Amino acid sequence: MSVSPPHHVLEFDDLDIATSRLIAKLMLEDIAEIDARHKGKARADTPLSDQELALREQRQYWENSLRLIDDHVMAKSMNDAMTTDHRFIRAVTVAEQAAQDDRRAALALSNGGHLPPQSNAQRSVESKTFSIPDPGNESPSLNVVSAAARKGGLPQKIVYGSQFFLPHHVLTL
Repeated sequence: MSVSPPHHVLEFDDLDIATSRLIAKLMLEDIAEIDARHKGKARADTPLSDQELALREQRQYWENSLRLIDDHVMAKSMNDAMTTDHRFIRAVTVAEQAAQDDRRAALALSNGGHLPPQSNAQRSVESKTFSIPDPGNESPSLNVVSAAARKGGLPQKIVYGSQFFLPHHVLTL
């Protein structure tokens, strides 16, 4: 005899995750306690009673609910990390592109060429609002990255955390 799975699962909108997890664990403890009281009272070759079938289905339901809760927590954590990492990676990519554009401009000038037009990445890094979010913190750090005064389109200093990036040098504080 096959029993169809319950149609209702814990709704995360109705309860917070900790409460949902606690309910599932308490239900599993209750089922284990009931199971323990009835163990060994029937012969091994007897089919399961309706109560035993119901307990088995309930145990499966609450075990599945716990897995669902854990999956939900993991998915939310991954989503949060991807959101934070995306902002960080995007900002670092823009800063790296600006550095490459600065290097091309410096090479052009040192070879007697003309200064190329300023790139979008260079303009972004020069902006007072440009920052690289701290990957360990959801809000952007106030002074994580700032482009200091520029001379001839080339950065004199970029601050990232406790490191100063100077052309061809990294100084750690």
